[in-house]
Parts: sequence; structure tokens; C-alpha cells
Amino acid sequence: MRCFLAAVALCCVGTSVSAAEPKSYEALYELSVKDWKLPGEVLNVTGSQIVRAERDCTDWKLVGAFRLDAKATQGSGVQFETDVEGIEAINGTRLRFRSTTKANGKMVAQIAGTATRPAAGQPGRIVFTQPEPKTMPLPPEALFPMAAFRWTSVQWEKGQKSANYVLFDGTTPDPVRVFEILTGAVNPPTPLPDGDVKLLDGKAWRTSGSFHAYDGNSAEPLTTLIQNVMPNGVATELSLDIGFADVVLNLRRVRALPEPPC
Repeated sequence: MRCFLAAVALCCVGTSVSAAEPKSYEALYELSVKDWKLPGEVLNVTGSQIVRAERDCTDWKLVGAFRLDAKATQGSGVQFETDVEGIEAINGTRLRFRSTTKANGKMVAQIAGTATRPAAGQPGRIVFTQPEPKTMPLPPEALFPMAAFRWTSVQWEKGQKSANYVLFDGTTPDPVRVFEILTGAVNPPTPLPDGDVKLLDGKAWRTSGSFHAYDGNSAEPLTTLIQNVMPNGVATELSLDIGFADVVLNLRRVRALPEPPC
């Protein structure tokens, strides 16, 4: 389940191309289900996602909370929650990560650790503290979440329509291969959400991404993400495959956070 960091995936590796910079913000999204994949008709669904991305002079701090509570006719309802924290060095050398996923109050996944490398674009290592102590190699081409957004935004501003990259965001033990396509530009949502709507000035990029296992040749993605995202990193709409349902997250409130005096 990578709904948070994929959504927040907002530095550059080996390039100095100018691009719009992501901003610090906090956002609240309202959830709806597009396709329910468990038995029975869904009677009631409530859910939300909260995203917070905040930069200081050395790091990005990413925090997210995803909640879904659904009831169905055949007793197949589910309470699902994911909490994620990440601290990503702006220079691309370190990501401290922690994520937990619960279903019906029971822990189903827990991951924590630190990924480090000597410099951006170099190989490194991933040291896990949960679910058990373990060390794995970090591929040199792997991008952390904010660096991945920064890199793809450069591609879109250069006029590219597709971007292929390797992502490690700490929500799964292994990196993933991401195939992302820019499908167009969209206007801000109507009506506008509450809060600091100046963050939504201009057009958003509409992109479609599929996430695949790092090792292997399967054409079947692990998950997919379609999003409308501003050049400053604020997503206004996201469509996610979370396994047992396809869900849509619509921005309902956004707040600009202070930028550091660096």
C-alpha cells in the first residue's frame, strides 16, 4: 500500500535543469470508492487522507494518514488504515522511513528503517529495523519520493510525455519500477477546496503511473496511480488501486506551511 508516498511523491539527481519547486503544505482529501473488489454490495463508505510535506534547510518531512471504513451486504466490510512518516535529505543521500498498515484493527504490515548513500546517484544500503533487522542494497538509480517528483517535473517541463524511473519510498521492502505518462493538463477543481487556494493557481499535470516489481518482467503492475498534481507538488485528485478497491481522493482543504529561511 503506497497511497501516501506515491501521492506525495513530490534534489535532482545529476542535473541542474530548472523546474518549479515543491512547496510545504498540508492537505485533506475526501475518499470515495470507484470499484469495490470484495463480495457484496457496499452500503456505506467513509474515508480520508491527510498529507503533510514540510521542508527545512536540510530535509523534507513527509507525514500521511489514510483511512477507509466500509460496510457491505455480505459482512465483508473493512476498516483499513495506513500511517506513514518519512524524512528525506534534500541532497538525496538519506531517507528515514516508517509505515504501518492495519485492517480491522490488526497489524498487517510494518516497515521502518533508513536508506543511505554517499551521494545522490550512487549505490547505498537500506537498513531495516522492522519487521526484522535486515540490510539490503540500494540501487544507484533509485530515487526517494521528493527527488522522484522533482525529476519527473523536469521531464514534463522539458516537454516529455513519459518518464521511467526506480523509486524507493519505504512503504515496501524493495524498490519499484515506475512507468509514468503525462496525459494532459487540467484546470483547478470546481468548486475550489477550502484554505490557501493560491497553491492551486494555474494548470495541473494529469499523469498515469504504474508500479512494477524491481526484479522481474511481469507486465502486471503492483498498483496504479492517476493524479492531477500541481507543479508545486499539491495533488488535487488521485485515483488509486489499493488491492480490494479502486478509490478516488479529492482535495477538500489545503494549507500552505511556512517555508524555511535558507
